[in-house]
Amino acid sequence: MPSLTDVARDMERRAKRNGVCIVELTRGLHLQLVICGGQRILSLSRPAVLPSVEEISLCRAAFHVPADARPAMTNTEVTYRWMS
Repeated sequence: MPSLTDVARDMERRAKRNGVCIVELTRGLHLQLVICGGQRILSLSRPAVLPSVEEISLCRAAFHVPADARPAMTNTEVTYRWMS
């Protein structure tokens, strides 16, 4: 199974080509990466519950989300936007 860093690199490559990449990890975490111009949007979600603090932290590191990027949150999704 690929590491989360490998998944992030692959998603970035595909999103650069297609504008968006969506992946569902084996334990049900949904990842969506949108790249439009210099803006990146990373959304983490689960069908019925917000991703865990640990999942959010690991994904922020794997996708190199800047420390000053603030999340937008719903009951089931956390989204980060930043300029690259």
